[in-house]
Parts: sequence; structure tokens; C-alpha cells
Amino acid sequence: MLNKELAKQEKIFDLIQREAKIQESLDHENILKCYGSFEDETRFYLILEYVLDGDLYSTLKKQPNKRFLEEKASQIIFQLLNAISYLKERSILHRDIKAENIMNSMVNFMRKNIKMFHFYLGCL
Repeated sequence: MLNKELAKQEKIFDLIQREAKIQESLDHENILKCYGSFEDETRFYLILEYVLDGDLYSTLKKQPNKRFLEEKASQIIFQLLNAISYLKERSILHRDIKAENIMNSMVNFMRKNIKMFHFYLGCL
């Protein structure tokens, strides 16, 4: 949910609309799913996949020595590269890949997937 008046003042309304357009067109297990968007007189809304586990940066800060074990890090990198490859096939460049823009998604009790999001700086 985004306040439209504030977004217009901050000149980010077009970026949010672009994010909705990009994210609605994507369907990949490592990219946060956007089911749609709508707006009313005062706000702009994105209907996103529910992710319970928070972002990767917050998870990283909770780890011993504030880093992932090699096995976990390699799983994250593999999934991230899988998502980037999918985006590249569609000529989409994210331009803001960082731990804060990657969510943790519990698949089952033994496995977590990452989910990239925040495509407002992306370009087609």
C-alpha cells in the first residue's frame, strides 16, 4: 500500500507502477509473485505473495558471526542466479539486488526458497 500523493511528491509513483507491471508479468519460484495491483483515490496497492520469514538481511544478522554457513550460502546463490537467469531471458534488469530485496520463503520444514522483489528500479 502506497500513499499516492506522497508518491507523486517524491516522484516515485511511476516507479511503483513500473514495479507492478514487471512483477505481474513474472512467474518464477524465486521471484515474489504479484497477483495484481489497484488504486483508489489516495493509495496504490500491490497484491503480493505472502512471505512469513522476512528478508535475507534480517536473517543474516541473526546468524552466528552474522554470516551463513557455506552450504546455506551456496543454496542462496544458486537460487539467486536461477532468478537472475529467468529475468535475463525476459530482458529484465533488476538494478537493486541486495539482501533487503530478497525474502525468505518457507517451502517445507526442511527447505527455504528465496524470493526476489522490488523491481521499481528494474528496466525492461
